[in-house]
Amino acid sequence: MGYKHSIESITTIKLAKIGKYDGSNNPFFGKVYFEYTLKLMSEVKKNKYIGSKNTFFSKKHNAEAIDKIITNNLTRKIIYVYDFRDLSLICQFRSIREAIKRLKTSLIVFYRSLDTDIKFRN
Repeated sequence: MGYKHSIESITTIKLAKIGKYDGSNNPFFGKVYFEYTLKLMSEVKKNKYIGSKNTFFSKKHNAEAIDKIITNNLTRKIIYVYDFRDLSLICQFRSIREAIKRLKTSLIVFYRSLDTDIKFRN
C-alpha cells in the first residue's frame, strides 16, 4: 500500500518516541475538555460505525478465521465438563458462550456452578 519500514527502522522510531509526550511535554497537558465537547465527541463516535458504515457490515468470518481467533485469544478458557460420579471427561467447549449454548442454560446458572461442588444437572 505504502512504504514498508524495516524492523530496525520501526524499532528506532518507537525508541525515539518513548517519553517524548510524557507529562508536561504532552500538548494537552493541563487542559480539560468542556462537558459540551465531550458529549459532542461521544455522539460522533456513536454514529460513526453503525450499520452499513461499519467496515465489517454484511461480512462474516469463515471457519478458519474463527479457529485462528479462538486459538490466538490468550484470555479464552477451554471449558471441560466432567461426570460428577467418576470424574470422567464428558466433553469440552472452546468458550463459555459455546458451553452455555450447547448446555441450554443461562450465564448466571453457569457461573454459579463453575468451580464449585454444586451439581449443574443430573
